[in-house]
Amino acid sequence: MKTFKHGFIRLLSVACFLLYGAQASAVLIDLNELDAYPDSNVSISTDGMSATFTENAYYSPVSLEHSGYAMPADSLSLRFDYSLSVGPEDEDYFDFYLGDLVTPQFSTNGSSMSGVVLVDVTPFAGTLLPMVFSLSYGWNDFGLDSILTISHLEIVQSGATVPEPGTLMLMALGLLAIFFNLRRC
Repeated sequence: MKTFKHGFIRLLSVACFLLYGAQASAVLIDLNELDAYPDSNVSISTDGMSATFTENAYYSPVSLEHSGYAMPADSLSLRFDYSLSVGPEDEDYFDFYLGDLVTPQFSTNGSSMSGVVLVDVTPFAGTLLPMVFSLSYGWNDFGLDSILTISHLEIVQSGATVPEPGTLMLMALGLLAIFFNLRRC
């Protein structure tokens, strides 16, 4: 019985500390807050969760931009899904720029692909950054049927929240359990 009691106290202590630990949370970014160039070639869903780019014969790149997005101070990473469908006679590229508008944070190789992009933004936390998603054509592009879709743009933030009274009580109980457990051993 004594062993069960000590095991239970240890389990209670660990559970209290795990419940008190910080958690990360994601904040979705509404793509309607970004500017499209040219407007007719970027279609943003009404809920702001996705944007579809189509090629323009006279204007490249087709882009979705924010001139100074305010990165929250507790930002950890930026994440989004993408899908690039390149036509048979096309050579098109998807580039994503964040901060530095010369060198992309992410770039495709001119062929169809899809996936998830995850960028570490901790060095930029608490700053204003330009953000650009672009679809551009290459020298060997003879068609206008490529389509780029981006969706679920989100900032992952550290979950440093103010603990509620119940959480503080659990932490205090955990500390007491550890104290009494160490004292008995």
